[in-house]
Amino acid sequence: MEKTYLYIRNQLKSKIAAVRFIHKIKKETEDLSYCARSYYLIHQTKNHQKERRRLVVNNFIVIYEINLVSQEVYLLHLFYYRKNNLYSKK
Repeated sequence: MEKTYLYIRNQLKSKIAAVRFIHKIKKETEDLSYCARSYYLIHQTKNHQKERRRLVVNNFIVIYEINLVSQEVYLLHLFYYRKNNLYSKK
């Protein structure tokens, strides 16, 4: 998340947009403590102890994992979906 913040602030020359980005991502990811299982399921382990899910925040995708045994949520990856090859149209 820090790399994205620095890119927006330094390369795009918009400190306000960078701060707004951080606040938006933090708010959405903090909400995961209440509704982590409500977002799109990407993968579930065979023993059903962990799930990976996708949260879309504006043009960014957050991949997170839920440990169903310990009820913990781990943020795994944040990326700008328009720049990712997994979602590009060919």
